[in-house]
Amino acid sequence: MKNLIILAIMMLPFLTMAQESPAVKHFDKYSGQKGYTSVYITKYTFDFFTEVTSKEEGEAFKENIAGINTIKVLMNDAPSKVLTENLFYKELLPTILKSTYDEILLVKEDGQIYRFFVKKENSKITEFIIVVYGPEENILVIIEGDIDLKKLSKLSGTMKIEGFDRLEDIDKKSQN
Repeated sequence: MKNLIILAIMMLPFLTMAQESPAVKHFDKYSGQKGYTSVYITKYTFDFFTEVTSKEEGEAFKENIAGINTIKVLMNDAPSKVLTENLFYKELLPTILKSTYDEILLVKEDGQIYRFFVKKENSKITEFIIVVYGPEENILVIIEGDIDLKKLSKLSGTMKIEGFDRLEDIDKKSQN
C-alpha cells in the first residue's frame, strides 16, 4: 500500500501536465519561421479593445468574446500550388483527424478548402479550429477557452481574421 501511494505521488506531476493539442503544436512549430506569419491574441488584448471602443461596441464585443482565452492565427506566406506538398494538408490535418476533434463544417470554394473543428471537454467546446488550405492561402485559426459558437459567429463581422467570415455558415447551418 505504501509503495502504491509513493508511486501515485511520483506520477502526479505527469498526470496534471496539460497536453497541447495538435493544432497548437503546429502553430508553435511554425510560428516565427520564415514563410509564416503568426498572430497571438490574448484575453488582455480583448480587454484593451473594449476600453478603446465606444461603450455600445465595447459591451457587444465583450459579450461575444466572453469565455475566449486566446486566438492564434498562423498563415503560410507562400502556399504550395500542389495540395500533396501543402504542410497544412500533409502534416496538420492527419493529426487533427486522428485526435479528439469533431468536424462541424466543410466548405469547398474555388479550390480552397475550409474545415471547422471543435474539441469538447465535459460537453463544453474548449477549442475551435479553422483550417484553410489550397492554392491561394493556408490559414490556421485556433480559439481556446469556453466557447459559444453563436457568440463566436457574431464576432466574425467585428474581427477581420481570414476564415472568420465562414463562421456565419455555421450559424446558418445550426438554424436549419
